[in-house]
Amino acid sequence: MNNSPNNNKEKSPIKVSNASMGINDCEDKKFANMSEDKLILDLLLAPMSPNQVSRHLVNVFKLQRKCHKIRQVLLKNKGRIKCLNSKFDFIACRMLSLLEIDETFKGRKISLLVVIDTMTGYIFHLQWLKSRSKKGILNALASKRELFYNVVLVLTDGAPYFPEVVEELCPFAKHQQCLIHVMRNLYPHLRPVQGKFRKAQAKLHALRLSLKEKKLKLKSVKNTLKKWKQKDSYWTQKRENAHIRLNIRRYQRNILCQHPNLKKINLKINEIKSYLRAAQISVLNHKSKITQKILEISQQEEVTHHLWGIYMREYNLLYRFYDLFHLTNKKYMQKRQKLLDSLPNFMNTEYLLAKNIMRVLITIKNLDTVNKENSPVRLTRNFINTNVVESANSKIRPYLDLLRKIGNTEYCRNYFELIRLKLNSSRPYSGIRKITSPIERYGYKLRDRTWLDIIFDGLPPGPQSDLFLPKLNWELACPQRIGKCKIQS
Repeated sequence: MNNSPNNNKEKSPIKVSNASMGINDCEDKKFANMSEDKLILDLLLAPMSPNQVSRHLVNVFKLQRKCHKIRQVLLKNKGRIKCLNSKFDFIACRMLSLLEIDETFKGRKISLLVVIDTMTGYIFHLQWLKSRSKKGILNALASKRELFYNVVLVLTDGAPYFPEVVEELCPFAKHQQCLIHVMRNLYPHLRPVQGKFRKAQAKLHALRLSLKEKKLKLKSVKNTLKKWKQKDSYWTQKRENAHIRLNIRRYQRNILCQHPNLKKINLKINEIKSYLRAAQISVLNHKSKITQKILEISQQEEVTHHLWGIYMREYNLLYRFYDLFHLTNKKYMQKRQKLLDSLPNFMNTEYLLAKNIMRVLITIKNLDTVNKENSPVRLTRNFINTNVVESANSKIRPYLDLLRKIGNTEYCRNYFELIRLKLNSSRPYSGIRKITSPIERYGYKLRDRTWLDIIFDGLPPGPQSDLFLPKLNWELACPQRIGKCKIQS
């Protein structure tokens, strides 16, 4: 088992030079203006379309170059590009063990096949697919089958034709389906109960806000009631003082006609009493509404708690499924069987998560290849996926957007080869591996030459002492997988 990175630095007698590439110095005479060709190729992978490159050359360099002339620059250098890619493929395939195969798309009808080394991120193949089928993929990879002889594990998504493709393409390799794609297909069955819980939670929140508003309104109405009570007390006391001052008794006849001021006080008190009664009724109504709202909140809390329990039950079931892949060998098989035995208890006509988890565990044969006892590879749960090829797809898609028509044309084939050369010989801008490009992770040293330099000036001269070592140097190639990936030697 390759449990730790290989630090063996044995000298290799192999030398890689321009002569070994079949590129002679006399071929440089074919290019009258090398700097202009280099500029055009650089702009094509900026990325720019030929039309954009043409306008850029006019606006910046005052050079009139039509689109077909720009395309000819790529076709003129296709031999060098193909030769470089072939050389790099030969270097990379010697240490290839884990492979990822996927498709990237432009729209719904156009798809590209991407084949990449999981450990180093080196792209072995990039080609337009005539048909998304077993036959289409095998035809596309027919010329490169020999490169995949040493592969021990192939990771793909859940497309139905990939198991047969892997079986024919890499007969000695195991097939593992991407766990992220499986989880992505299970999540939609969790969303209905999640949606119901969130709606209930939102309704409960709205009821609580409404209760808070009603309490504030009640407080305001109580303040109004208090104000009218104070006024009532004031004018009632004023009337009592007037009775004492005028020496009159209550309910004495014709008193109001004899004393107009006392009549005004009585009218004012009657007005205040009417407002006071209205305020008292308003307080009682608001108290009744608050009582009703509290009852509604209590009922909604019960519904929300019930839905929360269902949601947590379903979520825990999904987590139990995901947590399976943290285990291997007998522990994995025991826990898997325990989950299968408990799934019938979660079956429900309304919630289909348990049913689909059972379907996945029973029907998908390549779901748990790396977890079983005879697996040649051990991967931690976070690495049972096709993230490497998905990351490469995100780099490739901007180039696809600039191609007006993608097909099996000479320009498209060579354009994809140019993209592959650039991505394989360029260092990432950030990350733990930013000091090396994919091809350099196999021990090949570009000695600060860019992809443009090696197209026009050739590969760097001199011996490559770290090339073709017995094992991959993990510290250089994939430091993020140290302790998280084991491959049988």
